[in-house]
Amino acid sequence: MTLEHGSLTRRSGEVLREGRAEVGARRELVRPRGGTPPRGRKPLRLNILGPLTVYQAHRPVDIGPLKQRCLLGLLALQPDRVVTRDEIIDVLWGVNPPRTCAGLVHSYVSRLRRGLQPGREGRARGSVITAVRDGYRMPVEAGQLDLLEFDELVHHAERAAEDAGAALELFDSALHRWRGPVLVDLGPRLRQHPAAIALSQRRLAALLTYTDLSIALGRHEPAVERLRPLVHDEPLHEGLHARLMLALAGCGRQAEALRLFTEIRARLAEELGVGPGAEIQEAHLRVLRGELPLPPVTVSRATPRDPGAPVPTQLPSDTPGLAGRDRYLAQLDAFLAGAENIGAGTVNAAAIVGAAGVGKTTLAVHWAHRASGRFPDGQLFVNLHGNAPVSASRVLARFLRALGVPADEVPAEADEAAALYRTLLASRKVLVLLDNAAHPAQIRPLLPGSPSCFVVITSRHRLGSLAASDGAHLLNLDVLSPVDSLRALARMLGPDRVRAEPKAAAELTRLCAHLPLALSAAAANLVNHPHHRIADYVLALHNGNRLAALEVDSDQHLSLRAAFDHSYGTLDLATQRLFRRLSLVHGGFSGETVAALIDGTSHDADHMLDRLAAQHLIRAAPAGSYTLDDLLRLYATERAQAEDP
Repeated sequence: MTLEHGSLTRRSGEVLREGRAEVGARRELVRPRGGTPPRGRKPLRLNILGPLTVYQAHRPVDIGPLKQRCLLGLLALQPDRVVTRDEIIDVLWGVNPPRTCAGLVHSYVSRLRRGLQPGREGRARGSVITAVRDGYRMPVEAGQLDLLEFDELVHHAERAAEDAGAALELFDSALHRWRGPVLVDLGPRLRQHPAAIALSQRRLAALLTYTDLSIALGRHEPAVERLRPLVHDEPLHEGLHARLMLALAGCGRQAEALRLFTEIRARLAEELGVGPGAEIQEAHLRVLRGELPLPPVTVSRATPRDPGAPVPTQLPSDTPGLAGRDRYLAQLDAFLAGAENIGAGTVNAAAIVGAAGVGKTTLAVHWAHRASGRFPDGQLFVNLHGNAPVSASRVLARFLRALGVPADEVPAEADEAAALYRTLLASRKVLVLLDNAAHPAQIRPLLPGSPSCFVVITSRHRLGSLAASDGAHLLNLDVLSPVDSLRALARMLGPDRVRAEPKAAAELTRLCAHLPLALSAAAANLVNHPHHRIADYVLALHNGNRLAALEVDSDQHLSLRAAFDHSYGTLDLATQRLFRRLSLVHGGFSGETVAALIDGTSHDADHMLDRLAAQHLIRAAPAGSYTLDDLLRLYATERAQAEDP
């Protein structure tokens, strides 16, 4: 929807009356910021958009100790959905629950029932928390939970989007439900739950649209008031900062707007090593030039699809407590923020590239779950299977069926299927995750043509041409730092086990080369033998075949050898031979060293080294030299023993 500046103050009478009637009706649901219950509504009232508050017949209810409050918050985050006992235990205790955790959960539920519905039998029909197979469910209505009211008001705001004034009032009423970050008074595990993250992203999306409308209508002061708390909570979000700069300038506070630009530019450089993106640079120029009011702005509707169309949710399960990847997650957030409000026809994509086992898929899936709330029309996922690639035609057929195209109407021709795929995504906000891609030619037919979509790609290849010709952002993923490796190990083994043997744990991470896949395999073997000491396992890695000791019985997913085999298998025979011979070279090596090793020219050596670096089988070092990581050296030695007897 385009808002022309000269027509912003004109109203369509019928739409405006409908929109304002919705505003008035919704505004009576709850008081916007106090968290107290509305009179004349359901006697039970829960508020989670900020600190957890509960009211019964207009009186506050004491929910009890922290664990009990967290359990109620978890159920309220997912109203009318089954929350499994395993999920509850993970949120309440993490990786080291007590033996009595199942009984404690049952006790917490019983106490919550008594507190929320005094005088009612716990298992009576109509209980606010109902037991179902493997878990619990909390059925609530919009008048009982601020989360449902927020979502409903945003939906009505989007329906009224053809009238800017009505939409603005509805978005304002929706944002008034928020009293702070979701469940801010409860534990970090609950605040990092995928449902909490998705809810926070919906708040952010609503605020961005509200701010665009406010600035376009010349209502700069309310925009500043709404933006400040979120800018504090999202210090690297360029879209928020750009809008706050424009709103401040609209209030006549240009100096403050320019200081804000200076601050985020320094923060981006210090924390991410990047400069400001196009959106915030454009805002900076507008402030400098005094170009206010703004030209027409485009307000995207979050749910433009046919209401009856399916919403695919294909993301694999998330990895809770991901360690050592905050910087990369922030970079992905920055890529997404910079992709907002850019021109049609631009491909919004980020490619995570790195060595086998470095955790590309884990990072991509974790970030995709965090960002899923920004893509209400769904999330598509496919494993492209690397060096045994799945054809684009097969993937397009899968995606089209997921988007609601009957199987007999999926075009047989790849070009026709790609065209239909882009058409279906043109008016939708969909996140596409292409995992384990082999080459850009496999990826390009799967890129939407709409800037409302975002694509995340993982690959062992460098994908430089995708960045150069298609504008994809490249994110080079490295191994974990020693500190983060210990954190990851503690998450998998339990902190007590790591604290009991700190030196052995640190040595284990070193022997795993700080590679996430190796750490996961080591942790799996130790979990399978809970009475074995870490020191004993470290000794076995030192004295025996380290790659064999890092294998996990009957779990090929955690196999280092299989991961390395995939990368090695993409090489031509001459480059494979060079890789095997590099196991004999200790320390760094250059093109000249390799030329002597292969009895060839420097040009031949540089070409082969580039092939190995492209597969992340060797690591580029300063001054044109390269190194071979420990685990890959062991793998190269094994291949040499098997193929060069």
